[in-house]
Amino acid sequence: TPGLFCGPTNPWRNDPKHMSKIAGMVQCPSCGLYIGRAAVGGHCPECGTALDRAERSRQKCVLLADSSPRSRGKIGTIVKQLGCRIVEAVNGNEALHLATVSKPDLVILEAAMPDDDGIGALHELRHTVRLGDTPVIMLTSKADLQTVSRALQNQVSDYILNNAPTEEIKKRLSQHLGLNDSTAA
Repeated sequence: TPGLFCGPTNPWRNDPKHMSKIAGMVQCPSCGLYIGRAAVGGHCPECGTALDRAERSRQKCVLLADSSPRSRGKIGTIVKQLGCRIVEAVNGNEALHLATVSKPDLVILEAAMPDDDGIGALHELRHTVRLGDTPVIMLTSKADLQTVSRALQNQVSDYILNNAPTEEIKKRLSQHLGLNDSTAA
């Protein structure tokens, strides 16, 4: 959509020299996308980051690590609906790196990821990265006893199934983020 944001077909999509000449365009500080500020209500349509510096400092950050683009899309949409900024990883190693950089308010880990599964990443987050009381939710397509037991041993805060209804996921994420009920509606 012209004027909303510069999509992948625009050859100058992320070229500051050209984009700075277009009135009303701002660059998202998180993902680098150029956006028409008025057209998107002050938030990046790609990652949900607030464009206003003061609002961004109050915005909650959620780290989502999932190897499935479809699942990241579903959960990412819910996170953005809650007014939070999202940082995405595709495996456990990337999640560990991003956790140290982004200092998330909530971490969501897929249980079975390549390179370092969610349980291994959870263990590292709790013992090496030291996220302290940061809630960590395990996201999985099945709730087998062995996986649940390993997650509980590593201090997981909650367990959500991928195919749970959107409203249930939104409610649970909202609770862990300390958001009020009107935000989660």
